[in-house]
Amino acid sequence: MTNQRPDSTSDSVEQLLGEIQRLKRALHSTIAAIIVVDKHFHITFANKSVYNIFQFEYTEFFDKSLQDLFLPKKWNEYVTTIFNAEQLQTDEIVTELEVVKKDGSVCWLFARVLMQFDADNQFDGYVIAAHDITLQKQQEVELRSRTKELEQTNRLMVGREIRMKELKKEMNTLKNSVSKKNNT
Repeated sequence: MTNQRPDSTSDSVEQLLGEIQRLKRALHSTIAAIIVVDKHFHITFANKSVYNIFQFEYTEFFDKSLQDLFLPKKWNEYVTTIFNAEQLQTDEIVTELEVVKKDGSVCWLFARVLMQFDADNQFDGYVIAAHDITLQKQQEVELRSRTKELEQTNRLMVGREIRMKELKKEMNTLKNSVSKKNNT
């Protein structure tokens, strides 16, 4: 039996491809939505959670630009505040993003936006890791509405209580007045 040395380059490539496949499986199975975009905002990767949130089919999603996921007015705002690599002083931003689903409904994401750089340390795009917080946002709106109602009810109750004290005082004054007239 001869001892043959395996081709280390092909083994390294196979190991690297195996690692890439394991990483893709892990990214697709995570709960967080992961979107990777290039510096021109073309979507180059999106995991299954992204499809669940946005309701796009896998094949539809890669025809999209990141801009397609936002309302136009929100996109303009986000381009100047979040997706502005030249102006940012940090390579990571944690924020809330208002996005649009395939059916046109609005959804909120709590997102971590990371700038990516190439081998020459030049800006190369973004990785966005996000969770759907739409339900929380709806609950916040409901809570604010209910709090406002309670505050209004409280003001009415306090007003009624003050009015009751005034009426009691007027009744005592009238009672004293009638009592004095009866005594004379």
